[in-house]
Amino acid sequence: MTEEQEAVVGWMHRILRDRAWTADQWAKMAHVSPTTVTRAMHDDYASTTSLPILQRLARAAGVVSPVDFLATTAKLPSQHDLEMFLDGYLAANAQPDARKMAEALRTRFAFGASSTTF
Repeated sequence: MTEEQEAVVGWMHRILRDRAWTADQWAKMAHVSPTTVTRAMHDDYASTTSLPILQRLARAAGVVSPVDFLATTAKLPSQHDLEMFLDGYLAANAQPDARKMAEALRTRFAFGASSTTF
């Protein structure tokens, strides 16, 4: 699995976990085939999920998609999106420095601190 696929799979698993959805439920809300969701999460899947599919999945989940980040009208991520990102970052990066930085960012965004020392 490529780095890109791992990022997509991690994002998909976090969405499913955080919302307590099944792949079938998410697929139905996004108007895609259930196999489109489940196939993307298999280790042996040979390609990366397309941007249009990621956009549909993100919209169905109510989160920012890669297309949103590229668009000139992109909105800032919500508190929930930032927390999901930090949770994924913490899970993927066991290094103490990465953990300290992610926790400092979480504290700053969660409590509105004006400055945080890294």
